[in-house]
Amino acid sequence: MGKDNKKLTIIIFLLLVVFGLSIGLATFSSVLKINSSANVSPDASSLKVIMSGSATDTNLLEVPPSTGTYVSKSGVATITNGTTSEITGLNAYLVKPGDRTEYVFYIHNVGNLTAYLRQVNTGPRKCIAGEGATDALVQATCSHISISYSFPDLDPSGYASSYPFKGEKYNIPKNGYTRMKFTVYYGVNAQVLADGPFTVEIAPSTVNFSSVYGS
Repeated sequence: MGKDNKKLTIIIFLLLVVFGLSIGLATFSSVLKINSSANVSPDASSLKVIMSGSATDTNLLEVPPSTGTYVSKSGVATITNGTTSEITGLNAYLVKPGDRTEYVFYIHNVGNLTAYLRQVNTGPRKCIAGEGATDALVQATCSHISISYSFPDLDPSGYASSYPFKGEKYNIPKNGYTRMKFTVYYGVNAQVLADGPFTVEIAPSTVNFSSVYGS
């Protein structure tokens, strides 16, 4: 009888030890997880990115096309800076394959942290037939117009990939800036050709950054 009680006492003791270790491990794991999350949280208060039309003037917020086949007939883009930078008024006047319109924007990091490119959202397009052009052909051509953006200072290899941006090269250090090129191109291999001039209007587009890479 004594031996049975002794065995029972040992079993209960072992169960209590295992139970105690389980609780301790769970608590420790929870603490580690919380601390890890806290260390990588984006810091919006110290992150400030401003887009403009100049490498030196952050207040230049109206940006005409820099190059293009019909620059004078394309519109002036307007920048609104906030939590994200919004671009409105992007449009391109196109007539034939090979025509293009390109805007150049400058993104300035005026905050206290490195700014990592998080996302670029390009607004939907709308094509408007010009004088003498058939609307049906213009609308059929519209989906074949290339709308792209690139960051030549960050990635000289070509056009930027879509979100999520891969590689830490997509970042702007404190007090630095980088260029963003926005291009509308009437491809020479377009499957449908409009029979006259038309304008491609692009709805408001946004660019935003994070203080944490990959967030």
